[in-house]
Amino acid sequence: MVQTEPGGIRLFLLGMAVLIPAVWLDTSLTGSDEYRVTFRTALETAASDDWTIPTLDGEPRLRKPPLYYWLLASSLEWFGSNPLSLRIWGVICAVLMALVTATIGKRFTGTSAMLIFVILIGTVGLATESRRAMLDIPMAMLLLLSIERFLAWWTDGGSVRIVVAGVLLALACLIKPTALLFGFTAVVSLFLVGPKRSSRATLWQLPLFLAALLVVAIPWWIHAYLQYPELLQQRWSEQIAHRQFSWIHVEAIPSLLGGFLGLILPWSITAVMAVLVFIRRKPDGLENPQRWLVMWVILSSIPFLFMKTFERYLIPILPAMAILTATYLDGLDEDGRIRHLGWATLLLGIPCLLIAAFVGWFGCSLAAAVMIVSAWFLMWLLAREGRILSCALCAAAQLSIVMGIALPSVGIGAMPTIPSVCDDSTFATVGMDLLPTLTLARGRAIEILPTDAISMASALPGEKTTLIVTDDQLPEILVALKLSARKSRPVATFGTFRSRKIFTRFPRADATADDWRQAFMERSLDSLRIPCTILLVEPGEDP
Repeated sequence: MVQTEPGGIRLFLLGMAVLIPAVWLDTSLTGSDEYRVTFRTALETAASDDWTIPTLDGEPRLRKPPLYYWLLASSLEWFGSNPLSLRIWGVICAVLMALVTATIGKRFTGTSAMLIFVILIGTVGLATESRRAMLDIPMAMLLLLSIERFLAWWTDGGSVRIVVAGVLLALACLIKPTALLFGFTAVVSLFLVGPKRSSRATLWQLPLFLAALLVVAIPWWIHAYLQYPELLQQRWSEQIAHRQFSWIHVEAIPSLLGGFLGLILPWSITAVMAVLVFIRRKPDGLENPQRWLVMWVILSSIPFLFMKTFERYLIPILPAMAILTATYLDGLDEDGRIRHLGWATLLLGIPCLLIAAFVGWFGCSLAAAVMIVSAWFLMWLLAREGRILSCALCAAAQLSIVMGIALPSVGIGAMPTIPSVCDDSTFATVGMDLLPTLTLARGRAIEILPTDAISMASALPGEKTTLIVTDDQLPEILVALKLSARKSRPVATFGTFRSRKIFTRFPRADATADDWRQAFMERSLDSLRIPCTILLVEPGEDP
């Protein structure tokens, strides 16, 4: 398909151009796990004299290993406290993961590396998760590097390769322990249905892989246990309880399939067909070179039928799905290519055109609306001609515009102007992180006060404090101020949108269908904003 493959540097730059837009903005994609956990943990770690065990709200952060938090804390010191210094690593890891995926796919299937690369960076899973300072993409990148080295050992042997594979898997486990699951299923899949193993890849070398894994991954956990044995056991018990392990539930199957199909969108239908085709042996009885990838996807999915999970947990097998999709598309006849590209264009058009209509109607960004529609129309024209790579590029461009221009233009999480009179004060909010990037703007974790008046009164900082609150909290806050003998004055008011899990849930929680109808009629989102007040709290009771 591609006569001359572009070099790795060109692909890296292409990937960065597609995935990086808007990650430096307050209004870029976010979620509570990012600003409530990642931002605060990185800030607290950077401010600590001891980085051995990161902390969150002053408590050792033992729910997750420390490796990525160490990187983020270092980034804060190198590049300052801002969204870009924390989110840039997710983008870089996503692009590197796409490069490794393209390398593996090219080596084992002969499919164009550029096609595999473009399909992967043009999926909803990578377009969304790479833009947030979360653990899943960096873990998946190191996991895939480990698998690439294991595959190199599988085909060519060599003790160094197998040791490096073990070290890389250990580093992935030091970001998220679930890397061990995906690494194990990848190895098992290779032994079950993988290509023939080289005679130089002897089984006695496998203990080297295990030894390297344990030597790198275990010491931090031993140190954490020696420091906080009871707390570590408690946190692991909580993690197990949160996963809700149980016998298989049939109702979990649609959720799992939905996660797969959502992550690989717009190639969802093609990916399903690829799995069904490549799971079978060839007519002559030989193995498909893609069959071990299908087995890896299946084996990795089975455990999630027995626990509560989130879509992003499936990110590590997204590269395998991209290889399968690209290989299947590349092998279709002209009619098949046109049909599958048409489905992809339709699936991508549903969310993208709706978002374009939304930001265009409300005047958030007419330019983004026009660009989305133009890119989608171009993709439709190219699909009718069966041009796979060009369609994949259009898909990546559409998602880049949606995630990098359209959604940020709505203003979800936008920072208000903080009056200068607040500059020398302590900052706090009530009940929640109201402004996602406020902690980064202040360079330190913002205290979150309890919502009931009595607890709030005792938790109020003793010094001059800037309190950023929603207006519905004001009655309780005034009681708390009276109880604590503090005086306050409003110094600013503003309206905001706060992301609640997904970007479609951003207006005030009590917004009704009538409120939405009014907003559409007036072509203004202002009435849907959460009304907020900035209070300056000082010692001394109000008269």
